[in-house]
Amino acid sequence: MNGERHERLISTQITMKERLDANPMLQDRYFILADMQTAGRGRSDRQWVSSVGNLHASILIRTPPLSIPTWTPLWVSVCAHRSLIAFGVPADRLQLKWPNDLWLDATSKVSGVLCEKKGDTLIAGIGMNLMHSPLPESATVPFPDRIPLPETMVEKILFELSKDASVGEIREYYERHSLFKIGTDVTWNSKSQKKQGRVVGLGEYGELILETDSGRIPLYSEDVSGITPPKGKDRSP
Repeated sequence: MNGERHERLISTQITMKERLDANPMLQDRYFILADMQTAGRGRSDRQWVSSVGNLHASILIRTPPLSIPTWTPLWVSVCAHRSLIAFGVPADRLQLKWPNDLWLDATSKVSGVLCEKKGDTLIAGIGMNLMHSPLPESATVPFPDRIPLPETMVEKILFELSKDASVGEIREYYERHSLFKIGTDVTWNSKSQKKQGRVVGLGEYGELILETDSGRIPLYSEDVSGITPPKGKDRSP
């Protein structure tokens, strides 16, 4: 593995950007790992609470294998999902929450992926609750045996990222393990208004396609939530 580890950083994403500024030819799949971050963040600039023992890493991706670049964040989350399954986490307990989070038992977040572009290069930030769940709505990964060290988990994720992949393969895997399976009713906010629709599937560019009262629409980065069907009422498609 080619990378660096730190006891404490402001953010692995910020440090990776600094490394790229200093060395624009930084090697593909270079990683930065931190035991803790003082200002880690997730999607939409949300704070990512960083506890020692959890995974806080950023990986430089110059050559994603996918023909459509917008699928890359979903591909990274699939690689994280596969890595956890390789350590014995039951696949039926671990869901992919569109666009790129990992949830446990459809109730709690255990991992998040933040992909940012810097020039023609992608930086994939990955946070994973290996030992601690710092927020009430989060959970720790339920490893059946020994909890892997953060550097061991990074090594496994890098191995998954090194494999060939196709959009068709990632789409099939993602939809099979998705929290929002086809036919699921979901809500999201648009211009301060709550909207509702039913999942049709993933579009050509990895967008979430929904059936609404006004027709089919795509979502590209919205924060989507599931709707719990009322007891005794069949909400299947």
